[in-house]
Amino acid sequence: MNSKLAPLEGKVAVVTGGSNGIGAATARLLANEGCKIVVCYNTGEARAQQLIAELPGADHRAIALSLADGASARILAERVRDAYGRADIVINSAGFTHPIAHGDLNALTDELFDAMLIANVRGPFSVIRALNPLLQESGDGVIVNVSSVSGTTGSGSSIAYCASKAALDTMTISLARVLGPKVRVMSVAPGAVATGFVAGRDRGVLEKLAQSTPLRRVVEPGDVARAIFAHTFLNLGGDKTIEARAPKAAVLMHRWFEEEIKRRRSDGQLGTDMMGALLKDRLLDDDGVRRTLGGMLVGSIDTTATAVAKIIAILGSDPKLRKQVYADRNDSTKLSMWCLEALRLWPHNPLVLRQASVDTVLSGTDVKAGDRVVAYTQAAMLDPDIFPEPELLKPDRPLSSYLHYGGGLHPCAGRAINDFQITTLVGRLLERGIEKTGRIVWAGPFPDKLIVHFSRKRA
Repeated sequence: MNSKLAPLEGKVAVVTGGSNGIGAATARLLANEGCKIVVCYNTGEARAQQLIAELPGADHRAIALSLADGASARILAERVRDAYGRADIVINSAGFTHPIAHGDLNALTDELFDAMLIANVRGPFSVIRALNPLLQESGDGVIVNVSSVSGTTGSGSSIAYCASKAALDTMTISLARVLGPKVRVMSVAPGAVATGFVAGRDRGVLEKLAQSTPLRRVVEPGDVARAIFAHTFLNLGGDKTIEARAPKAAVLMHRWFEEEIKRRRSDGQLGTDMMGALLKDRLLDDDGVRRTLGGMLVGSIDTTATAVAKIIAILGSDPKLRKQVYADRNDSTKLSMWCLEALRLWPHNPLVLRQASVDTVLSGTDVKAGDRVVAYTQAAMLDPDIFPEPELLKPDRPLSSYLHYGGGLHPCAGRAINDFQITTLVGRLLERGIEKTGRIVWAGPFPDKLIVHFSRKRA
């Protein structure tokens, strides 16, 4: 962990169910970003103690928590206040299920039904209720409830589990309304996750279940942790420390561009790169060159790297799709549409944050000037009214339906650059014969590494 770059330095995160699975992966990720971690466990004390000993940073703790006992949540809050004097993040990852065939109503006893509702709904509520005062004092508190696609699909380990996750989703919406703006409340809903959460569910079963999800692959705990981290990393709360880093970085970049442009002008060696081409063309003055290249560094490179990595990862996991896209590799228009379709399942930017400048109404909801509005572009691009059969990739859909680089009257200025770069890079990689890919290794919100296996050598 580099404390100078850790975006969550000094914050305290309470992770229920933190001793294994999604909770443990989230604890590791948040600790790596500077958080002090409270790992809450029920029966896994040894795992929890081992985990906090392995976490980067210092002053992590393991605290027992029973989701069935409201007093246990109150004791947790007291211990967190005594130890840290604050709590900024709560991850409700703990839960319970018992696999029961949906058609076997008699096997789903009252006791099992109650146990799942307590663990998956009442328990998280008790934790939130107990820690809410500390989160409110933080001024930028975050609560992430780990839900499941079962809450919306009605398909899962048992009917009671599906019902409990649907209830958790509804509770999340209600709490977000009443606890904001000082505390943000949201949920993540993973599908087939490779943990031991559901007894008797082996890898083969997970692979089969994954085919009904948009990505058509088994999700690892680290994938869910990244989704959770995205909620806490985004500066939706206007954290002043994070805001202060942006102008400092801008000053350094501005200075470098000015000095480099001046050096090239004085030497007469303008270079053969993009800066050199812009300086030679003289279509822009030196400040225009700086702003153009600065914009590419800030937005286009990250967008292109993220989009290409996600597209290649999707193609690497689906041989049938890969064959279809390979057939169109030399048709830039069709290949571009394939890229847009792949990104529809796994967008480079699944949500967009905006602030209303004037009072308005969106779908019957009053929005006041200054309100923050979150547009869930990924959900919109899975809307069957706009994308019939959204689970299928079809390169002949209307271009205007996609929201990857803005839409309507507000497209991103880098749309043409992104489309050219992404399509070109994907095409070149397809030419080498993609056989399979590994998993993307992430550096914060951006891809750091993706291992791709090819059938042909580079020309």
